[in-house]
Amino acid sequence: MKESVNRMAALMKYLPLLLLVVVSMFFGILYPRFFSIQNVLNLIRQMSFLMIVSMGMTFIILMGSIDASVGANATFCGVIGALLAPYLGAGAIVVGLLAGAGVGALNGILVTKVKVPSFLVTLALMGALDGAALLLMHSSPVNISNQTFLNFSNGSLLFLSECGFNSNNSDSCLLLHN
Repeated sequence: MKESVNRMAALMKYLPLLLLVVVSMFFGILYPRFFSIQNVLNLIRQMSFLMIVSMGMTFIILMGSIDASVGANATFCGVIGALLAPYLGAGAIVVGLLAGAGVGALNGILVTKVKVPSFLVTLALMGALDGAALLLMHSSPVNISNQTFLNFSNGSLLFLSECGFNSNNSDSCLLLHN
């Protein structure tokens, strides 16, 4: 009885990894290009944002707090950056990051100095930031035409998307292959 419980615990411990391998193999067989370098780079580029946010949330949860405003803060920073891109280019990303740091500082001050519970502060700021983003955008999409901003925000800072590992533009691809 005890052995079966230990086996079950070991299986449950490694089940997510096992399922990841099985699902990856399934899609690798179904779609031969699934394991291509281009697809793997695309997946990494798409997951990078969530990984950064998840690492920050891990620290907050380890402290015994919660932050409900993370998504709204990211949206607000993105809107700030997108609206300023025509004027500042890639510098708008810095302004967006500073806006996010300001919101984080406001959260921190309200929780540590004013002693308001973190869930209440971040829940209130979530609504306020989502509303502010909608007001700034006039509830419509924002088109970004600044190519420098787009290259930086799409992860092609190191020419990864321009090269694509099959481009004829060997000058920009030399950085990757050397």
